[in-house]
Amino acid sequence: MAAEISDDNDGYPWLSWALTGVLTLAGVLIIGLAISAWKPRSQPLAAPSGTTAAVKSPVRPPPAAESRPASPAPAAGVSPIDAGASPPEAVRPAVPKGTSAPFAVAAREPPTPAEPHAAPKVSTPVSPPITPVSPAKMPVSPPTAPVTPTTTPRGNGPATAPPSAAVKLGPESVADKGVAAAQDAAKRTAFVRAVAEVRASMGQRNLAASKQNLQTAAANVQSPAEQDELERLQTLQDHLEQFWDGIRGAVAAMQPVDEIVLSNSNRVAVIEASRKELAVQREGRPQRWRIEAIPMDLLSAIAKTSFKPTAGSKLIVGSFLAMDGQGDRAEARKLWQEAIHGGEDEGKLLLPELNVPRAAGSGRRKH
Repeated sequence: MAAEISDDNDGYPWLSWALTGVLTLAGVLIIGLAISAWKPRSQPLAAPSGTTAAVKSPVRPPPAAESRPASPAPAAGVSPIDAGASPPEAVRPAVPKGTSAPFAVAAREPPTPAEPHAAPKVSTPVSPPITPVSPAKMPVSPPTAPVTPTTTPRGNGPATAPPSAAVKLGPESVADKGVAAAQDAAKRTAFVRAVAEVRASMGQRNLAASKQNLQTAAANVQSPAEQDELERLQTLQDHLEQFWDGIRGAVAAMQPVDEIVLSNSNRVAVIEASRKELAVQREGRPQRWRIEAIPMDLLSAIAKTSFKPTAGSKLIVGSFLAMDGQGDRAEARKLWQEAIHGGEDEGKLLLPELNVPRAAGSGRRKH
């Protein structure tokens, strides 16, 4: 259309320019109005970032005044309060006419003072009543293992136990105690058997066997009583060795022309003698024995002439009579008591042996 106008008004070029500008401005205005009408008006505009939008509180209308019946006028000279009239209400600030208060200010009661903060109640646990336990029923706790001290080395190294610290284990288990009890019973049995063999060997004049059995008994000693018994038998073993050594020496010193006096009317002629054997003419015929197998009557006669009547000799001869299978224990007691009176207190250690029965078979000897 602008071209048509420009064609019709070729003689007035300024008129075409004016019309073109008016039309362009009118189009811009129409587009802006259309955009404004398209946006919803009820949607509130978002507040710019970084700002806080003001929140408007709704306007509450002032409360209507309560209508109350008019109270009768008080009598002259009587105050309204004395007459029973209700006190006047609090005066509210007047609002000028033609204006509305943005807020309705409501009367508030004074704040109630808060109760002091009470500490929370802590419930104390009630322990059950303790029942007394008698000492006999109180469980005995096993000993705890001692704590091994540790040494902290200089620097950042770990703590180590000293080399000499002994590590002790905890309490023994039931199985361990059972094994220990079995071992104790086994050692007791071994000790009893060994000392019985010692006495039997001494009664049979077998000092080599008695010495070996004493070593077995010593390896199984467990109590002080067993130790005392072992020491007594060891002392007897020493005395018997001295006795037989003295007998061998006395026999080896005999000559073929010597006689052994058994009694005033009974004498035995020596045929041959050494430290191992003795041969004599007895009852009209020659007889030969090993030293350990010499009959008791000949042995007693040799001992009387070989050992001097000292306290020490009485301990030695009494030990032979007490332990030999054919010995006289009454004579042994007498000799030991005489030795004690003579200053040999060792006899006190030997006397309890006379209360022990002789071992079975101790009187049988090999010839």
